[in-house]
This record gives sequence, structure tokens and C-alpha cells, in this order.
Amino acid sequence: IDYDLGLVYGKAQNYAQAESHFEQAIALDDNFTSAYMGLGKVLYEQGKLLEAAKAYEAIKFPGRYASVLQRNLRGIYSVLIANQEAVLVTSPNDINAYFSLGVFYDKMGDVNRAIAAYQQVIELDPKNQEGLTEPALKFQGQIFERLGQTGKAQQNFSRMGANTSQPI
Repeated sequence: IDYDLGLVYGKAQNYAQAESHFEQAIALDDNFTSAYMGLGKVLYEQGKLLEAAKAYEAIKFPGRYASVLQRNLRGIYSVLIANQEAVLVTSPNDINAYFSLGVFYDKMGDVNRAIAAYQQVIELDPKNQEGLTEPALKFQGQIFERLGQTGKAQQNFSRMGANTSQPI
């Protein structure tokens, strides 16, 4: 019933009510793919892009929704990337924007741009004063591992922890 109410409220553009009902449907069945799809849609319509992406990413078995799910996630990450790139136009040293870009590029499969974005974080904050250098080293290292570049990955991992008292 909650799923059906979510659909009704969603069609009526009462997104907050739809969100609540989709969440209740998911609470009853955490494999309810259609409810996750509905939740992602109403979150997106409310401008809650990160939350929408999390709802879509929580889908364990997309089944017939696989291509729609992939398209929706790509659309969300494209908007999030554009938003962070716009931040860098006015604030070219914004570490948070670079870190977010690293995450979003990686989710889009653009590993070279993800590596470069994380590198900006590492170079802009070598002493980890903003608290993002450690995760940037880790995530960049994980990308290197996935690419089979174990030497570079190990280099990143060995730099973690050492960068809080001295420049990298």
C-alpha cells in the first residue's frame, strides 16, 4: 500500500509525501526495487541529488530496471559534476569540490579525471588540514589497484598517516 501511495503522491507532485511512503515500503522490504526507483525519482525531483543517487545505488537486483537505473545514475552524476566544476570556476582551490569531483568521476568510470581530482586535493592540502587528503590518497590508491597499478597504489597507501605532520 505504501508503494502505491508513493506513486499517487509522486504523480501529484507531492514529493515529500511520496518520499515518506516509498521509504516505508522499503522498510518493509529492502529488496523492493520499484520502491527504490520511486524514491530515487522523488528525491531527484526535490533536488536531493546525493540522496537520490544513494537510493538508486541501494538497489541490489535491478532486473528490468537496469538500463533505467544506469541512465538515472549517470544523469545525476553528470549534474553533480557540472555543479562542482562551476564551483571551481569561482573558487579554483576549493578542496571539497575537487574531492567531490574525484568521487563523481570515479562513479562515472572516468578514472583519469578522478585520479587528477584527488591529486589536486593532495597538492592543495599536503598536511591534511581539511581532513580530505587521507581519503583522497586512499580512494586514488584504490583506483590504482583496480587499474592493476599496484606500485602506485602502495605508494599512496604508504603516504597515508605520514602527511599530517609533513608535506607530501
